[in-house]
Amino acid sequence: MGISIKNYRKRWFELRGGPSAGGYRLVYYRDERSSAAKGTIHLEACTDIRPNSKLRTFVFDIVTEDEKAVYPLATETQKEMEEWLLTLGKAIGLIEEEDTTVLKKYWVKSFVFSFSLTACVYGEPQYLPIDESHPVGDCANPYGKSKYYIEGILQDLAKAEKDWNIVILRFLIQWEPTPAVR
Repeated sequence: MGISIKNYRKRWFELRGGPSAGGYRLVYYRDERSSAAKGTIHLEACTDIRPNSKLRTFVFDIVTEDEKAVYPLATETQKEMEEWLLTLGKAIGLIEEEDTTVLKKYWVKSFVFSFSLTACVYGEPQYLPIDESHPVGDCANPYGKSKYYIEGILQDLAKAEKDWNIVILRFLIQWEPTPAVR
């Protein structure tokens, strides 16, 4: 019995389509300058994305129903792989919300949680100007409470899982009404 080794070639992939265009598909080309497609992977037939460390680093498989076809894809960096996994997971329908369970499943270990309306997590100011050490949690509305709770979940995750890099970015958009709005 012999050993079969398949040589894989580098290809350029583009995600095309969408729900209104009959579904998503990965179209692949010989390289980024090619205009003639070499093939297409129709993602509506795919049911899972999973790691494949047997081939080399930064490889994952796109799997069709009943594993009739398995498409191994490789990226050059961990970050690039994480971006593809998240995007393909959404396209296939595996990811509806970016919760930590899904992120963990697809090896995402860096996360930036940003939102505007910073004052909503601070509540009534205890002093001015409000800075990062100002107490939080006295939220005046449901939006502020949801952001406050998500921050807490992410902080707990960062404490429990030391390999996660989590940044909470609160920013304030200053806005002044124009004369037409006043």
